[in-house]
Amino acid sequence: MRIWFLKTTALICAFALTLVAICVGESEYDPASEAYLYIESEAPDANEFAKVMAETSLGFYQQAGIKSVLYVLDTFGEASPSEYAETVVEARGEAQDEVVIVCALKDEAYAFRLPESLTAYCSADDLEKIYRDVEANEQFETFYQRFVAAYTGIMMRVYMGAQMPKSMATPEPTATPEPQPTKEPMLAYNRDGIEIYYQGMSLSNQSIGGLTLTVDLLIVNGSDQSISLSADDAYINGYKVWNATTEAVAAGKKIEAKLNFYNIEEDAHLTAGSSVTSVEIGYKILNQSYMPIGESHMNFN
Repeated sequence: MRIWFLKTTALICAFALTLVAICVGESEYDPASEAYLYIESEAPDANEFAKVMAETSLGFYQQAGIKSVLYVLDTFGEASPSEYAETVVEARGEAQDEVVIVCALKDEAYAFRLPESLTAYCSADDLEKIYRDVEANEQFETFYQRFVAAYTGIMMRVYMGAQMPKSMATPEPTATPEPQPTKEPMLAYNRDGIEIYYQGMSLSNQSIGGLTLTVDLLIVNGSDQSISLSADDAYINGYKVWNATTEAVAAGKKIEAKLNFYNIEEDAHLTAGSSVTSVEIGYKILNQSYMPIGESHMNFN
C-alpha cells in the first residue's frame, strides 16, 4: 500500500536506496547493510511494506550505527506483541545489540524491543508513551500509518540520543565560514506560539562529525509542550544531505539552537575549501513524543 506517510518516512530518514534481500519464511543476512528482514505474511503488500521499512532501517544504520531486525507476520497467534518480540530476542541473543521490530499485519499490532545500549535514549516508559500518542492521533487513519509513525518517533528519539556526542564535539578552526551570521535574527516561523529565528550559518571541520554545516537558530517556545526541530528534507548546493535535529525546548522557554549537518563531504560534494552557494532546509516541529505538529522551510542562496 503506497501511503503518503511511508513516503514521508522515507524522506525523513534520507537514505540511499539500497535494497535489502527479501525472502519468505527465513531470515537472510545482508553483510553490506548489517540489516535483517524476515517476512512470513500473505498480505498483498507485505513485501513492499517490509522493503520500505528495511531501507529506512538501513538509513539509520548507515548514519548512526543503529542496527535493527524487522519481522513482518500475519499474526502473533496467542502471544502478545511484546511477548513475541521477547521470543525473537531470546532466539537471536542479547549480544546482537539491535532494535527488534515485530509487526503482525492481520492483527494490526506491533512492538519494539530496544537493546540495553539504547534504553538510555528511549526507555520502556518512553515506548509506551509513543504508542499511546500514536493511537490517540486522529491524523493516522490506517494501521500502516500508525506503525510508521511509531517507528519514526522511536528511531528519531534513539537517533537524537546517539548523535549527542557529535553535538558535544569540540570544533576545529573554521574552514570556510560562509555566509556570515546576520546582524539581526530573521523570523523564519511564527505559529501557535512557536517562533523560530535564523541567526546565521557556518562551515567547520569537527573532530567528530567531519565537515559540518551549522545553522544557528533562536527557538522561542510559547506552546504548552516541549518541542524540537527535525530538518528532514535538506539540500546543500542542490545535493540531498542527511537530516539534522535540535535539542528539545521546554514549554515556555527559548534557546539558541543549532542544526548540524555532519559529514557533508560526500553528500554535498564539499571539501574544506568549498563554497556553499545554496541551502534549502525543509523541517518539521516535533512534540515530546517526536510526532510532527508543524512544518516549514528556509531557503538561502
